Amino acid sequence: MKIPILTPDKPNKNNRIYPREVMEREMRKYCEAFIKEDRTLIVSKLPEVVSDDGALNEYCQQVLTANPKSIADYKKGKVNALNHLKGQVMRLTKGKADILKVETILKSKMT
Repeated sequence: MKIPILTPDKPNKNNRIYPREVMEREMRKYCEAFIKEDRTLIVSKLPEVVSDDGALNEYCQQVLTANPKSIADYKKGKVNALNHLKGQVMRLTKGKADILKVETILKSKMT
């Protein structure tokens, strides 16, 4: 069911605009602003990613020492234990860690 949102600036049938149309309109505005402005705009809005191997190794080691039960569970074959450890690394880095590198580091340290 579509929920109508009344708007005076861009009415469509029966002076109503729907959430999908709002999203499309806002996306169009953003893209037009990007094309008109300097191309560094999009780069500045990208999130930081921690991909330094030394830093990631340190974070992974902290997580592994704090979670011995998850290591034991992973060695028993529980894949969710690895997901828990990855989540703990992401918590330490505030979501900025390169998750693929974190996964390979954790797997190598646990085997």
